[in-house]
Amino acid sequence: MHLIRCFVAVCLMLHAVVPTPCGASEVQTMRFSTQVKAENHAFKQRQLFVSTLCNKLGWHCALESYPPQRVEALLRQGMIDVEVGRAELFANIVPEAVKVPTQLTLAHFAILALANNANANQARTWQDLRPLRVSYIRGYKFIEKHSEIAQLHPIDHYHSCIGMLLAKRSDVCLISVERIQELLQEERQQTKDFYIQPFTSEPLFLYLSKQKAHLLPEIEHVMRQMHTDGSLQKIFADPAAPLTPKR
Repeated sequence: MHLIRCFVAVCLMLHAVVPTPCGASEVQTMRFSTQVKAENHAFKQRQLFVSTLCNKLGWHCALESYPPQRVEALLRQGMIDVEVGRAELFANIVPEAVKVPTQLTLAHFAILALANNANANQARTWQDLRPLRVSYIRGYKFIEKHSEIAQLHPIDHYHSCIGMLLAKRSDVCLISVERIQELLQEERQQTKDFYIQPFTSEPLFLYLSKQKAHLLPEIEHVMRQMHTDGSLQKIFADPAAPLTPKR
């Protein structure tokens, strides 16, 4: 009995001196951000991804939503550690940010226009959009790079997409596929009154602040595992029914 009490006492002393097992890394508290608004389905997907990733890494993590320019400033300052879901052009905006090589997911975009807009209903390519007035959610840099489009109109909310079309202030809205049916329901619009054409896809990645660049190998290792076992694809699977292009 005396030996047992001594053993317990020694264990407690060792635990006080060495709180983590030998070789274990310090628990990280990580701040993740996204430009996706918290009420969107895509935000919930990103939340699940962050939770899964951090559980595998043994980290404490939180995901917050910020406007695109705010995210960029916070990442530069090291006030945010990881930005979730940005295209490759993000490296041009925040050059010091470090891209995690394994792709997070694909963002799918569609053309949304009024069904009675004959010119918009012919659009299939970037070149087709050239003479049209095109609205899009502010912050999508891969859209802004297409200088062949003469009239690009950034908007702050998805609901403005429908409003711009109905007010005849834009011919086309480039919008995330997963948001279309939900948006039409919220705006009490019928699908038959709109032209919907799947248009393009853009790979999305994680970007680390330069202050957390040393964590790249750990994050990339888990990202590759999640991609290989299919858990990454499962998280970002789109539950919405496939869109049928209206021609």
